[in-house]
Amino acid sequence: MKGYILFLTLAFVALLSGMAVFVLKRGQEEATRRRVEEHERLSELVMRAALAASPHLARGELAKAIEEAIAGYSGSTTGKVEHAYSATLRVGNDRVSIRPIEVGDTHMLELKAISDEAGVICLVGGDGLIKIEKLGRS
Repeated sequence: MKGYILFLTLAFVALLSGMAVFVLKRGQEEATRRRVEEHERLSELVMRAALAASPHLARGELAKAIEEAIAGYSGSTTGKVEHAYSATLRVGNDRVSIRPIEVGDTHMLELKAISDEAGVICLVGGDGLIKIEKLGRS
């Protein structure tokens, strides 16, 4: 009888362990899926902002490029940013920063968007050169 109770106890513990592994694995898969979706969403928004800013950057209109990048990211044209050198703002839960950088003789904008799950950084030049890189979040 003792052996039978011991066997049932061990079987129950094994079942609980298997269920715990299954739940943890599902949670990890869900977190990975959410992070990938968030990277895609941020990449799309940053790309839209970069495309809006690129023509103004090509003409050397830095303040207008920053204003158009903000409007392109947020989807709103009501907020105006005049004569801005750089900008940092919150759009929903996203923290967005836009600042000019120089790479050699080329003037570029760095657009960085960070949410709770993911982050994306984008470099855009006046010649339409766009580079997007994913940032890891822990």
